[in-house]
Amino acid sequence: MKVVVLLILGLLLLGGAGAGSWVLYNRYFAPPVEEEEHKEEPPPKIAYVFARVPPVTFSVIGVTRTEQHITVVASIQVTDDDAAQKVKENAPVMTNAFITALYNAVGKGVIVTGDKVNLMEMKRVLLDACRRNPTVLRVLGEGVVLDVLIQSINQRKL
Repeated sequence: MKVVVLLILGLLLLGGAGAGSWVLYNRYFAPPVEEEEHKEEPPPKIAYVFARVPPVTFSVIGVTRTEQHITVVASIQVTDDDAAQKVKENAPVMTNAFITALYNAVGKGVIVTGDKVNLMEMKRVLLDACRRNPTVLRVLGEGVVLDVLIQSINQRKL
């Protein structure tokens, strides 16, 4: 009888050790089955590549004299590094587009009213210059410019 009890206890110990090792193996060593079946695609990366454009200085001309000089430092958010390199290589084209758009907006009285600069309108004007200027579109392509970041504005009243 002692032998039968010892044999049953031995089998229970071996079964418990086997079950415990099976649980530990599945928890720490086996690849999870559920994660492989329901593996989700990562969301697409948003491009945050900025290309800096040289500072642009333009004058606000009043009725009888030049009233102030405004310097704008801006960067352009583009889709990838190749587009950023194109912006840097064609900096004179970008500067020309910015100056043309800014003088046009100043002439219409959209950007500057008195001594105040409307930052949101300036950003809109620069973004339109990047997206609609035929020379910029020929150099960069359509849909490359995502946004314009105005880094600083310096006004010097005369």
